[in-house]
Amino acid sequence: MPYHPEFGANPAAYVAAFMRNIDWDTALVQYQNAVKVKPPPPLIQKQFADLPSITVEEVKGMLDSGKAVQVIDTRPRRYTTRAHEIVWGAVWRDPERDRRTVNC
Repeated sequence: MPYHPEFGANPAAYVAAFMRNIDWDTALVQYQNAVKVKPPPPLIQKQFADLPSITVEEVKGMLDSGKAVQVIDTRPRRYTTRAHEIVWGAVWRDPERDRRTVNC
């Protein structure tokens, strides 16, 4: 159901309509089936093996400990056309202009 034509600027009505119409039994079955699925194997990119890296869990641990972290978003401009599309709290650097970054 498209949101705006039906509900305009009333998100509460949209959520209420969704909650009235969802089939919770089906949603539960789909969830139970989804958690049984084996996750995909980790992505290994040999061409980047010599680059330093950090996992999401390691970053979370640093943030939880209060350590200062600077994230740099180096996605090409076509992926970040508006400021809200940049990773929250990150500084965006154009990979075409900043030779210190890796082009993805």
